[in-house]
Amino acid sequence: MSQKLVVAFPLYRQVSSGWLLTWLQMNKASVTGVVASEGVYITHAMEALTAMALKNYPDFDRLVVYEADMIPPVDAFERIASYGEEHDIVGSVYFKHVYPHEIMAWHQPEPPLFQPVSREEAQGMIDNPGLYEMGGVAMGLTSISRRVLENWDPEIPMWAPAPPLVGHDLHFCNEARKQGFKVWLDSALGCGHMSERPVGYADWAAADGSPAFRKRCESWQERSVLRIAELADNAPATVVGE
Repeated sequence: MSQKLVVAFPLYRQVSSGWLLTWLQMNKASVTGVVASEGVYITHAMEALTAMALKNYPDFDRLVVYEADMIPPVDAFERIASYGEEHDIVGSVYFKHVYPHEIMAWHQPEPPLFQPVSREEAQGMIDNPGLYEMGGVAMGLTSISRRVLENWDPEIPMWAPAPPLVGHDLHFCNEARKQGFKVWLDSALGCGHMSERPVGYADWAAADGSPAFRKRCESWQERSVLRIAELADNAPATVVGE
């Protein structure tokens, strides 16, 4: 059964045209609601978004965190709505802006510390798309089961990190795993990561890997990043005030 999604936007003051065009083109049949914040420190934004979702949408199944620098494929929500009940927290594949563009997913062999996923393991996961259990994922485009939010230990801050962790996303994953929830990476769901230009599979593959693997990654990049130009070319002109 397809799950009902609430999409959470922790925004700043503006979004890019690429982000907006992608959002407009996405299949939102599974989306039952949207919550958004603007110009708020990310920790406070996530706290507010979580509370708003639980208050305003009593029947949703998964909260989808969708940050302003993500360019997902247009069928991302269809994929997310198909996850099983056992998939508590599921992140998507995207890569760091800086060379060598490491994948934004980690193992946790010695909690609370995290260890980056190796290039070899990342390549294997991309070559064999599916859901892989992780120690932590970045929140860029991540879905969280409602039961995680409702059964969270009220004595533990959900989004406010404490030393030695500094990021809200890895803090959340660390505490979730301590409370018995599981974190997954969906290697079939790849996103562009925007900076001055989107960073995607082709950038990561260009840092290493065989020519055949680079070619395959480039085709993945076309699904999310290169399509932006096509969308922009075909978008109707809009005049403010009409």
